[in-house]
Amino acid sequence: FSTDYVFDGRRATPYLEADVPNPLSVYAESKLAGERLALERCERARVFRVSGLYGVARSSGKGGTNFVETMLHLATEGRPIRVVADQVLGPSYTLDLARKVWQILPLAVHPIYHLTNAGATSWHDFARRVFELAGLTPDLRPVTAAEFGARARRPAYSVLGHGNLTALGADDLRPWEAALAAYVAERASSR
Repeated sequence: FSTDYVFDGRRATPYLEADVPNPLSVYAESKLAGERLALERCERARVFRVSGLYGVARSSGKGGTNFVETMLHLATEGRPIRVVADQVLGPSYTLDLARKVWQILPLAVHPIYHLTNAGATSWHDFARRVFELAGLTPDLRPVTAAEFGARARRPAYSVLGHGNLTALGADDLRPWEAALAAYVAERASSR
C-alpha cells in the first residue's frame, strides 16, 4: 500500500496511475521506492495508492488514531481547532478499500491502482463534515498549510483518479461523504 503523497500537487485534476510521481517528503520518497521495489521484484505485485485513511482498526503508525478520531477528540477539549484548508484530498474509509482490494485482486491486470472513496475535499471541510455528523459544534478555524506549520511538506492537491479501476469496470466506490457517515454511525453504535 502506498500514498497519494507520491505526487507533488502542482495540478488541480485527479492524478491517474500513469502520471509521473514527484514526492515532496522523505515519507513519500520511501513509499515510492517501496512501490518500485515491489514491482521490480515480483511480477504479481500490485500497488494500491490510498489517501486520508480512517477506520475502526485505527493506525498504529499514528498513535492508534486517525484524522476523524483526532478531530472528535479535539472537539472535547473546548479549544479552537485549526485545520488546513488549502490541501485537497480524497478521504478513504478502510472498510470500503479492503472490500475493493478483495474484489479486484483476482482480476488485477495493472500494476498500480488508486483506491479512494469518490470525490474530493479539503482537510478543513472534511473536519467540518465529521463534526456535523457527530452533532458537534467546536470552534473550527481554517488555516493555510504554511500557517499550520507541519514538519513535512504535503501536496496541495493529491486527489487520485481511478483510471485502472474504471478499466476493470470496478470504479464504484461510494462518495467520501457517504463513507464518512457510515463510519461515524458505526462508531456511535459500538459505544
